[in-house]
Amino acid sequence: MFESTISRTRVALLALAATAALLAAGSVLAAPASAAPADGRPVCVTVLAPLKAGQEFSEVLSRRCGASEQAALAATREAGVTASVQIFTLIEHANYGGAYDHVYGGAWCDAAGYGINPGWYEWRLSSFLPDGGCYYTTLTNHSGASRRFNGDTPSLPSGFNDNAAKIRTTA
Repeated sequence: MFESTISRTRVALLALAATAALLAAGSVLAAPASAAPADGRPVCVTVLAPLKAGQEFSEVLSRRCGASEQAALAATREAGVTASVQIFTLIEHANYGGAYDHVYGGAWCDAAGYGINPGWYEWRLSSFLPDGGCYYTTLTNHSGASRRFNGDTPSLPSGFNDNAAKIRTTA
């Protein structure tokens, strides 16, 4: 019993030291969008078609998940779908933590942009990263309120955090 307590204490101290080292290096909150979530959740890649006149949501051409973005992209290619331009990353938790869905389009963003039904992220979206010329993102929550964001958003405000009925992203 005495050895077990010492072992658990040693493991806890090593884990604490490793966490402190990561924080000092600045790598915990500044993880790149292509990194796999630290909790081992799969990373997904969704490929959308650009919006057409009269559409509210872009057509989903593919959605594949893997242990990393590269694995999900490989599965997408194997399905015969080209993910040419990353336009958006949906992220489960604030400060870019939790599960990721890298959203790709067939072309760079323009004024029409892309309309996204958040699916699994509808009640989980807490941060996002626009890309591919998609500088403006409008979130609409379930009560119909909309808010426009410009650029990286590490933490959604009250009323929009874990409450995204639809997302529109444009140039």
